[in-house]
Amino acid sequence: MTAIAQELQAAAARWKGTPFQARARVCGAGVDCVQLAAALLEEAGLAQGLRFPPYTVDFGDHADASPLLAWFKAHPDWAAVPLPDIEPGDVVVFRVGKVANHVGVALGDQRFCHCLRGHGVLISRLDDPTYARRFAGAFSPPGGG
Repeated sequence: MTAIAQELQAAAARWKGTPFQARARVCGAGVDCVQLAAALLEEAGLAQGLRFPPYTVDFGDHADASPLLAWFKAHPDWAAVPLPDIEPGDVVVFRVGKVANHVGVALGDQRFCHCLRGHGVLISRLDDPTYARRFAGAFSPPGGG
């Protein structure tokens, strides 16, 4: 297991069980998927001061385009990664609703850490059919992954 994978798994274990709270980022108290991804990447040393685009937690229900995918496309230093090549530290993006509006961070061995409304922070599998059919892309942080 790589050092990055170890750091990510330790960070995910710390955050696991944190309840969902829109736009929050306090381990054990509340977080959403976007803020969790930023926190995990920062804790593993893969990104510092990461600022994803402004968002509302329900944009997937009404938006015609994904601000998350647009952000990644506007930041070419975040390399797109095909599903079979996902590595620990890559940000995985899923379509929930009309557009891609959910993110997680790959931990290795087909696992990723994310936060869902009503469930909080959990670890799921990329090969779970629920997520596999909603997969919209993956992106490797600059110099990491």
